[in-house]
Order: sequence, then structure tokens, then C-alpha cells
Amino acid sequence: MYERVGRHAESLALYEQVLAHETRAGQDIGLWWGRHRARALISAGHTDEGIAELTRLLRRAEPEFGRDHPEILCVRMFLARAHTAAGHHTTALALFTACVQDRQHVLGPDHFATLNARRNLGLALLAAGKRSRAITCLNAVLTDYERVLGPHHPYTTGARANLATAQVTPHTRLLRRPTTPTHL
Repeated sequence: MYERVGRHAESLALYEQVLAHETRAGQDIGLWWGRHRARALISAGHTDEGIAELTRLLRRAEPEFGRDHPEILCVRMFLARAHTAAGHHTTALALFTACVQDRQHVLGPDHFATLNARRNLGLALLAAGKRSRAITCLNAVLTDYERVLGPHHPYTTGARANLATAQVTPHTRLLRRPTTPTHL
């Protein structure tokens, strides 16, 4: 909750306390705590450390869970967002593109997590200065949100706002706090 209201240092301190407690107890912090700790690092301005944490999580967990596991898909999305926040646009776009493909394969094209991945790809395109491609991507995902979730769903209204921003703003960056669910 601290992170959502901009109190990044306090958020990170709580994740560090959990990490210390779990380590003393001999337990693995797992993918959920690890990815949220990495997000807290990034929000607190420690982007490189957050990227390194997410990369370590993936290297450790992909062999155990498999590339198509929902938690792995989520960690890879966090990593793509982190690279966008760091300004690594080429890497971020490649990761977002892979996330969209993987979610379409695993969850189907109309699953809300797939639509969210497409929306994030559109935002990453905008952050990379690829405005025309971003508008095309965001317009298509908005159409699909309206068809799948309806015109008044929060994801639909958020996508509509993203498209409006893309249409009037030549360059923008992704928000540090994800606008999509963090569980998928």
C-alpha cells in the first residue's frame, strides 16, 4: 500500500523485513514476494537492482515451473516494465512482444491478462517514441477491451485514456506503478 501512495522507501523497507524474516526462517521468498520487492526497488529509484532481482528470479524459477507458468509470465511482464522504466526501450519492446505472444498462447487472445500485455506493449511503444505504432496497438486493444469486458470496465476506461494520451502527446513514459493486475 505504501508504494501506491508514493511512499517508496517505506514500501521497500517492509519488503526487506519480509526478506530478512524468510531468510532467517530458511524459506525461499518465492516469486510473488520477489517480484513485488523488485517493483518496490524500481519505484524507489533502484532500477538496475530491480532488473537484476527479476532476472535472478526468472533464471531460478523458469526451470522449476516452466516458461508457460502464470507466475513466470507475470515476472516477465514486471521485467519488461522495469526495462521501460530504465529507458531500455529495445529490450523492453522485445520482452513485451514476447509477453503478448506467450499470453496469447497460454491464456488465449481474449483473456484480460493477454489484453493487458497488449496494452503494456502499446505504452512501451509510446515510451520508445513509436507514436504511430503505439496508437495502432492501443486502438486495437481498446476495441478488444470493449468487446470482451464492456465499455465501462476499469481496464477499458484506462485503455481509452491511454489512447487519448497517445493521440495528443508525442512522447510519454510508462507509469512506475503498473496499471494492470499484478497476479497474472
